[in-house]
Amino acid sequence: MPSKAVSIRLRLALWYGVLSAIALFIMAFLSYALFARSQYVAQDQVLRLSARHVAAGVLGAGRSYILDTKPESANIVLRLYNGNERLVQATPGAEQVPPASPRATIVSPAGPAYDQAAAMVPALRVDPVQSTKTRLESSLSGESAGASMFFP
Repeated sequence: MPSKAVSIRLRLALWYGVLSAIALFIMAFLSYALFARSQYVAQDQVLRLSARHVAAGVLGAGRSYILDTKPESANIVLRLYNGNERLVQATPGAEQVPPASPRATIVSPAGPAYDQAAAMVPALRVDPVQSTKTRLESSLSGESAGASMFFP
C-alpha cells in the first residue's frame, strides 16, 4: 500500500511559505498604519499651530490677519467665534464647509479621524509645539509671563 507521507522538502517549503506570507502581511499592515497615523498627526500639528497664530493675533491686535488670507499650502478652514458662538471671522472658503457649534465640539468631541488600524500604532512624531512649551515652562519655573504665551 503506497504511503501518502509528504516529503520533508515539501513540508519545509510550505512552512517557510506560510511564515513569509505572515511576515509580509504584518509588514504591510504596520506600514499602512504608521503612514496613516503620521498623516493625521501632521494635520493636527498644522491645525494647532494655525489656531495659536490666530489666537496670538486676536489677543495682540484684536484681529487676526491670518484669517484674511487663504493658506494655499494647507487645505484647512479656520473660523473664529465669540463667546456667544457667533462667527466673527473665517478664512476664505469657509462657507463651503458645514457650520459647526464650537461648544458642542468641545463638550462631545468626535474622537480621532483615523481608522482602527491606525489607532493600533503609536504616533511616531513628537509635537514640536508641545515639547517647546514643556521646555519653556520648566525653564521659566512657572512664571506667569511665560505661561501667558501659550494657548491651550
